[in-house]
Amino acid sequence: MKTTFFNPVLILAMALISLNIGAQTSNLESTQLVPIHFNSDKAKPLSGLQRILNELTPFTDSPENYRIMITGHTDADGGDDYNLMLSQNRAQSVYNYLVKNGIDKEKIKSQGKGETNPVASNDESKGRSENRRVEIYVEMLETAAVINQKTQVETGKKIDFFGFLYNESDSLLWSNTNYNPKASKQKLPKDAVKPIKGCRAFFSGLLMADEYKSIWTSKIWEPDGYSEYVGAGSYNNLNEAFPKAILSTFDGIAIDSNTRIVIYDQPNFKGKVVLDVTGPLIINNSLHRTSLPKLNTQAYKVEAMNKLFPPEKRVWSNSNMYAWQHGSIRIMPAADLVD
Repeated sequence: MKTTFFNPVLILAMALISLNIGAQTSNLESTQLVPIHFNSDKAKPLSGLQRILNELTPFTDSPENYRIMITGHTDADGGDDYNLMLSQNRAQSVYNYLVKNGIDKEKIKSQGKGETNPVASNDESKGRSENRRVEIYVEMLETAAVINQKTQVETGKKIDFFGFLYNESDSLLWSNTNYNPKASKQKLPKDAVKPIKGCRAFFSGLLMADEYKSIWTSKIWEPDGYSEYVGAGSYNNLNEAFPKAILSTFDGIAIDSNTRIVIYDQPNFKGKVVLDVTGPLIINNSLHRTSLPKLNTQAYKVEAMNKLFPPEKRVWSNSNMYAWQHGSIRIMPAADLVD
């Protein structure tokens, strides 16, 4: 993801270029606004909210073609759980302000990362003050629909952004021609195997459903700007396995039949096992259960998807998936054993 700091001319140009592009994402151009800072142990910003609102104006003139990611951070004072909650509250305070002042809540997503991403040393006062912040990224979107339309003109076939040949009666069939993990900044271990039917999982920074909905849900098996496939392998770090999902927020998993995944809460397969399941299975982050209570029980529109993932094969996570994002994962055929 390409990142630049706020430049009004650049933002306006990006907005104008993107006016005719639809809502489903794939290619991203991201601009980071100047961070908002906080007093110690406080969730109310020191200042800067009106400035942020002004800087967002060029994007809101193009409402179908942007998304806003708000990420809260803390210094290292306090416990991990408390700092995670405080960072979420800081992000939420900015979210509430933007929505109150007319920004479409469907275009905004907020998250907290606690003390895990410092930008300065926590050993001195100045560094701690810099770490007590909310970062705001605004992304202009190119859509999977646009890319797919170009592909159909060239090949006569419907292919999604990462090269999967789509077939509604049989989900997705693997196509060797276009797969390029470097396109999504994945870092694959030596034992990694490309995703194939019967041993693959699909991870997203959005919840999993049968249709894409901006900011909220990814369509199962169709990569977008928040999601990607991962094949069999032992991944020391979740951020290397599915960086797009971790960058957004880790909210959804779709696991193919006969595929087993094991997630540890620490890197290098250490710590507690937070998930050990076998597909077919959909797992959505329980943090959002009250917001979308029917997500795991409503009928999917595509019958083949309903058969593969009926309501009994869709569950809410047993804990907040955000807390898993610094861990590690093994993906394997269901018959294999974990070391």
